[in-house]
Amino acid sequence: MFIPSELLPALLLSTIIIEFALLWILVRRSPAKLLLYSALVNCVTWPVATLVYRGVFVQFFFIEILVFAAEAVMLKLLLRIKLKNAALLSLAANSITAAIGFLAALL
Repeated sequence: MFIPSELLPALLLSTIIIEFALLWILVRRSPAKLLLYSALVNCVTWPVATLVYRGVFVQFFFIEILVFAAEAVMLKLLLRIKLKNAALLSLAANSITAAIGFLAALL
Protein backbone atom coordinates (compact mmCIF):
# COMPACT_ATOMS: atom_id res chain seq x y z
CA MET A 1 0.00 0.00 0.00
CA PHE A 2 1.50 3.31 -1.05
CA ILE A 3 0.65 6.41 0.95
CA PRO A 4 1.84 9.75 -0.44
CA SER A 5 4.22 11.40 2.03
CA GLU A 6 2.29 14.65 2.07
CA LEU A 7 -0.75 12.83 3.49
CA LEU A 8 1.08 11.23 6.43
CA PRO A 9 0.67 14.08 8.98
CA ALA A 10 -3.06 14.38 8.26
CA LEU A 11 -3.51 10.61 8.51
CA LEU A 12 -1.70 10.46 11.86
CA LEU A 13 -3.75 13.37 13.18
CA SER A 14 -7.00 11.77 12.03
CA THR A 15 -6.03 8.50 13.73
CA ILE A 16 -5.27 10.35 16.98
CA ILE A 17 -8.59 12.20 16.86
CA ILE A 18 -10.68 9.13 16.04
CA GLU A 19 -9.05 7.00 18.74
CA PHE A 20 -9.26 9.86 21.26
CA ALA A 21 -12.98 10.24 20.59
CA LEU A 22 -13.55 6.55 21.13
CA LEU A 23 -11.47 6.55 24.32
CA TRP A 24 -13.39 9.52 25.64
CA ILE A 25 -16.76 7.91 24.86
CA LEU A 26 -15.78 4.64 26.53
CA VAL A 27 -13.55 5.76 29.41
CA ARG A 28 -15.02 9.17 30.36
CA ARG A 29 -11.92 10.57 32.00
CA SER A 30 -10.22 13.92 31.56
CA PRO A 31 -10.42 14.76 27.84
CA ALA A 32 -7.03 16.49 27.98
CA LYS A 33 -5.35 13.39 29.43
CA LEU A 34 -7.08 11.06 27.00
CA LEU A 35 -6.05 13.24 24.05
CA LEU A 36 -2.46 13.22 25.33
CA TYR A 37 -2.55 9.44 25.80
CA SER A 38 -4.03 8.92 22.34
CA ALA A 39 -1.29 11.10 20.85
CA LEU A 40 1.46 9.29 22.78
CA VAL A 41 0.22 5.82 21.93
CA ASN A 42 -0.29 6.61 18.26
CA CYS A 43 3.00 8.49 17.92
CA VAL A 44 4.70 5.24 18.94
CA THR A 45 2.70 2.68 16.96
CA TRP A 46 1.46 4.58 13.90
CA PRO A 47 4.84 5.50 12.37
CA VAL A 48 6.14 1.96 12.80
CA ALA A 49 3.04 0.45 11.22
CA THR A 50 3.17 2.97 8.38
CA LEU A 51 6.83 2.23 7.66
CA VAL A 52 6.12 -1.48 7.62
CA TYR A 53 3.16 -0.97 5.29
CA ARG A 54 5.31 1.08 2.95
CA GLY A 55 8.49 -0.97 2.99
CA VAL A 56 7.69 -4.63 3.61
CA PHE A 57 5.09 -6.97 2.20
CA VAL A 58 3.57 -8.06 5.50
CA GLN A 59 -0.06 -8.92 5.93
CA PHE A 60 -2.24 -5.98 6.98
CA PHE A 61 -3.93 -7.93 9.76
CA PHE A 62 -0.62 -9.16 11.22
CA ILE A 63 0.57 -5.57 11.57
CA GLU A 64 -2.74 -4.52 13.11
CA ILE A 65 -2.50 -7.34 15.66
CA LEU A 66 0.92 -6.09 16.72
CA VAL A 67 -0.37 -2.50 16.95
CA PHE A 68 -3.39 -3.69 18.95
CA ALA A 69 -1.16 -5.54 21.44
CA ALA A 70 1.30 -2.66 21.86
CA GLU A 71 -1.47 -0.13 22.33
CA ALA A 72 -3.30 -2.36 24.81
CA VAL A 73 -0.20 -2.51 27.02
CA MET A 74 0.36 1.25 26.76
CA LEU A 75 -3.31 2.01 27.56
CA LYS A 76 -3.17 -0.33 30.55
CA LEU A 77 -0.18 1.55 31.93
CA LEU A 78 -1.41 5.05 31.10
CA LEU A 79 -5.02 4.61 32.23
CA ARG A 80 -4.16 2.26 35.11
CA ILE A 81 -6.88 -0.20 34.14
CA LYS A 82 -7.04 -3.97 33.82
CA LEU A 83 -5.34 -5.46 30.78
CA LYS A 84 -8.66 -6.95 29.64
CA ASN A 85 -10.27 -3.49 29.58
CA ALA A 86 -7.23 -1.96 27.86
CA ALA A 87 -7.35 -4.74 25.26
CA LEU A 88 -11.03 -4.06 24.59
CA LEU A 89 -10.34 -0.33 24.18
CA SER A 90 -7.42 -1.02 21.88
CA LEU A 91 -9.46 -3.49 19.85
CA ALA A 92 -12.33 -1.03 19.44
CA ALA A 93 -10.10 1.91 18.53
CA ASN A 94 -7.90 -0.02 16.15
CA SER A 95 -10.79 -1.81 14.48
CA ILE A 96 -12.27 1.53 13.50
CA THR A 97 -9.06 3.19 12.33
CA ALA A 98 -7.78 0.03 10.61
CA ALA A 99 -11.09 -0.33 8.74
CA ILE A 100 -10.92 3.30 7.64
CA GLY A 101 -7.31 2.85 6.51
CA PHE A 102 -8.11 -0.37 4.69
CA LEU A 103 -11.07 1.20 2.88
CA ALA A 104 -9.03 4.28 2.01
CA ALA A 105 -6.33 2.06 0.50
CA LEU A 106 -8.90 0.51 -1.81
CA LEU A 107 -9.82 3.88 -3.28
